[in-house]
Amino acid sequence: MKLLFALLLVATISVGSFAANPVTGTVIQASDQSPISGANVLLKNAEGKLLAYGVTDANGRFSIMLPSTRENLTIHVTIMGYRTYSAPLTLDSNPLVIRMEEGSFQLKEVTVKADRIRESGDTITYNVGSFAKNRTGA
Repeated sequence: MKLLFALLLVATISVGSFAANPVTGTVIQASDQSPISGANVLLKNAEGKLLAYGVTDANGRFSIMLPSTRENLTIHVTIMGYRTYSAPLTLDSNPLVIRMEEGSFQLKEVTVKADRIRESGDTITYNVGSFAKNRTGA
């Protein structure tokens, strides 16, 4: 009975330690090696499905618990003002050092329009500025 209990205890500890293997690393700027805080770190499978995620702390560090499926994982790091980093995840190079390069992209033009008069139930709201006229008489 004691032997069975001991084997069960060892098996439980082995499985628990195997499942609690995190991916850790640091996200830094490629230009000056300074840490990047607030970057989104995503783990995706081969189909692109999100399996786990995390956010870097003030020192650029992150720690993400690995999902049960550990094959064909890809790590993606995104943050505004930098190019998206994407690479296959190799567990033998833990902790990771991810170097982000600055980048930007052009947004499409946006036009904002406001109604002059709106009715909501029994309330009528006016946009007074839309009724203003040019004082030059034009």
